[in-house]
Amino acid sequence: MKKGLNLLLLLFLSYSLAAQATFPQNGVEDQRERFYALTGASVHTDYETVVENATLVIRKGKVISVTANGSVPEGAVQIEMQGKHIYPAFIDAYSDYGMPEPKAEGKEPERKPQMLSNKEGAYSWNEALKPEFRAHEHFTPDAKTANQLREAGFGTVAAQRMDGISRGSATLVALGDERPHDMILMPQAAHALSFRKGTSTQSYPNSLMGMIALLRQTYYDAQWYEQQAEGVNLSLDAWNQLQQLPQLFAVGDRLEVLRAARLGAEFDKTYIIKGNGDEYQRLEEMAALNTAFILPLNFPEAYDVEDPYDAQQITLAQLKHWEMAPANPGRLAEAGIPICLTADGLDKPGLFLKHLRKAVQYGLSESDALKAVTQTPAALLGAEQQLGSLEKGKIASFIVTDGSLFDAGTEIKQTWIKGKAYAKKEIAQSVQNGTYELKTGAETYVLEVEGSPDKPKLQIKKDTTEIKVSFEQTDELLTLSFAPDSTGRVRLSGTQQGRRWSGRATPGAT
Repeated sequence: MKKGLNLLLLLFLSYSLAAQATFPQNGVEDQRERFYALTGASVHTDYETVVENATLVIRKGKVISVTANGSVPEGAVQIEMQGKHIYPAFIDAYSDYGMPEPKAEGKEPERKPQMLSNKEGAYSWNEALKPEFRAHEHFTPDAKTANQLREAGFGTVAAQRMDGISRGSATLVALGDERPHDMILMPQAAHALSFRKGTSTQSYPNSLMGMIALLRQTYYDAQWYEQQAEGVNLSLDAWNQLQQLPQLFAVGDRLEVLRAARLGAEFDKTYIIKGNGDEYQRLEEMAALNTAFILPLNFPEAYDVEDPYDAQQITLAQLKHWEMAPANPGRLAEAGIPICLTADGLDKPGLFLKHLRKAVQYGLSESDALKAVTQTPAALLGAEQQLGSLEKGKIASFIVTDGSLFDAGTEIKQTWIKGKAYAKKEIAQSVQNGTYELKTGAETYVLEVEGSPDKPKLQIKKDTTEIKVSFEQTDELLTLSFAPDSTGRVRLSGTQQGRRWSGRATPGAT
């Protein structure tokens, strides 16, 4: 049996750009379009729709189509995914990924109390107000954290610096390993607020009442500032610009939810509430707010009650919260409250899927769970045209699993970010045994492949001589090398497109 295997002989060095770019490439650039057809998987195009035996076609980081029993377009690299499930990658709407460590911007005085800000510049009088902070201007990809988040299923996060009462703007970023220029999807995605003063060295505010008062005063000051032209306040100017964005408010408990909502109502603001996991205790009041919640999955661990003296220190309220906390997402979803889920608060992102499955066991439906990590955060952040589902024209960010996402034992094998695969565990594309015709320029060789599909043995037959072929495969990428004679080796690199391999060959010295 002979199969086509065209490997073009080409020495290649390029300094050109494949498309218009804002940051030049110095050296050899990968010119491939990332044109793939993933075949045979169950593709969950959104939280409630599944296409069986689907062909998912992506190109240049975007979804082209999802079709049942679809054909592979000419030129696309086919990746067989039989038995796999494909889901939109998760979105975390509350993260500090890629953000600098918070630190005080003013100098703490030797004598207390400090009444006014020591921060230089025409900024707010209070250092707890930092609306001028723009997360996208400080974003630096973190390879280690990005890898942990990808392995947990996340493809995108809304990153904010968690410091202050007004934290400035959050930025929506992809979790790839490329330059920030390509990873920032939405420079300003939300205005981040909280009831925590952060690193401010000022004495005021030092209570929850003071923080609420400061926020109220800032709303009124900003309204006045829009009507005047006598002075410049960069903080108030930034505050006013942020009012057009989604307003994301982090609170410490269920009672702070109600306080934040009352503050918002006073100024005609509906906050997206980042809660603390105890909202089920005031469920009717939460539902009456008509707002969305970002819920943590850092459920409390079981208490050690072996020692009777230690057991006496644990309150009934603590025990009931330990029992009820995993049901919090399900209770809110059942009450019709839009929810997102965040990895914030977990010791490590790798625990997210385990805790998500626990929430499902405690009443959150699978469709609501998937919606809470895909479509809902995308919609709340105004990114529904780019993310949240696998529809034509959207960003090709998705996860590949070896079974249904919520089944115990199912693993995430790959996370794709903007059409690029990041493997937690490689998905081997089997190489079929047989005899191939290998062409490199004017030379034609007979290539024999035998052995197991995952560990094939390759050799070249030339006259009566057998030449060993070194072979490596990572997904659809192939690397071969052999020495046809004493003059040197031929090195081959290419891609697998179904039964056809194609790529480039480079002769090298012995």
